[in-house]
Amino acid sequence: MPLDGRKNELWRGSRHRHSSSDAEDRRRGRAVRRLDGQESDLLLLNTPAGCRMTIGGGPSRFVCELSENESDRWTLISSEHSPDETVTISVGASIVDYPADWCVELPELLKAVAVFLREGARSEELSWVQLT
Repeated sequence: MPLDGRKNELWRGSRHRHSSSDAEDRRRGRAVRRLDGQESDLLLLNTPAGCRMTIGGGPSRFVCELSENESDRWTLISSEHSPDETVTISVGASIVDYPADWCVELPELLKAVAVFLREGARSEELSWVQLT
């Protein structure tokens, strides 16, 4: 359970689709790789349909939240890390303790970003928890 006590629902799958050029995808992938957790620690990606992906942290651990609308928010989770441990990372110039399973590594994050940019949705291959 998250540190704030919110109820969570695990979800895998997608809901929205949109197109994105290969050049645009590469540019955004480079922006993700530039997150260093110090000078650059927050990135927002938006789709034409109004979905938003917020990525914080870097350079090795990241938090990733996807908002489909005003009320449907999801966070990417890692099955390799325990929710009972915490990880301290910088997001938006603030030092924050997150549950370790909310902190994903770069390969997972890049998969999530690629699907989000291509389809405007959560990756079915990755695990997401709905924030309620």
